[in-house]
Amino acid sequence: MGLSLKPVSDAIGVEALDIDLNRPIAAADAQALRNALAKHLLLIIRDQSFSPEQFVKAASVFGEPVRQHQSTLLMSGCEDIAVLDSRRAPILPSGKVNTVGSVIWHTDHTNDPQPPSVTCLYGVEMPKNGGGDTGFANMQKAFEKLPKDRQDALMAFKTVNTFRNRRDCITDDDLAKLERESVHPLIRTHPITGKKSIYVHWNQMDRLEEQEPEPSRKFIRELLDNTIVPDIIYRHKWCKGDFLLVDNAGAMHKGMRDYQHTETRILHRVILKGGVPYQ
Repeated sequence: MGLSLKPVSDAIGVEALDIDLNRPIAAADAQALRNALAKHLLLIIRDQSFSPEQFVKAASVFGEPVRQHQSTLLMSGCEDIAVLDSRRAPILPSGKVNTVGSVIWHTDHTNDPQPPSVTCLYGVEMPKNGGGDTGFANMQKAFEKLPKDRQDALMAFKTVNTFRNRRDCITDDDLAKLERESVHPLIRTHPITGKKSIYVHWNQMDRLEEQEPEPSRKFIRELLDNTIVPDIIYRHKWCKGDFLLVDNAGAMHKGMRDYQHTETRILHRVILKGGVPYQ
């Protein structure tokens, strides 16, 4: 195939050109794609045409799919896929859609002892009048930009994570399976590149270890407000058939509230098995 990559921003991400993942892919090319994802934290492959089964197969080039938390989002007959459909989402007072994951910058499923390594997103239907963008933030650059003494201070913190804080978007049965707490370092080392990043999901973090919830959340909110700045962000404008993979160990993402509730936006999501985060 021969891999051709094009940067999509100075902040994060590359696009792999002229690839059809419904066709067989050589082992060397598959490894090159995985390496590109680890290095650039966001990989974009456009113009794909997947059935649900083909989407799972394409995602499997990058790792092992694992089950997601919210059973109400899982696709009937293909439960490796979560369907992120704006028609199911609550409407804000402004008339815009409160899409799944739109409230804050986050990395997925930090309440798990082994959070997913990669989140795979496939564009199925986009708002006809535009919008529905997703932002991606390079949290390795966010950490690198901090003064050395601030970096050293942050290395001391661990987060205690749980899904209990998200009762509004999960069934009681699902929540009962997710009552556990998982402790992760606030500063995480990437398992492939060795780079360090700020690693947290503000909505799933209950508290910093050995601290109370309220001051913990204030501390993290201020940290993210001061480090997630425009020059580490890429904002993706979706097209139908876009296949995006984001590295959860080094990046955060956020769905933008930029379209009206009368518009339909549908993404399919697969998450891939990860390891235990370490510093």
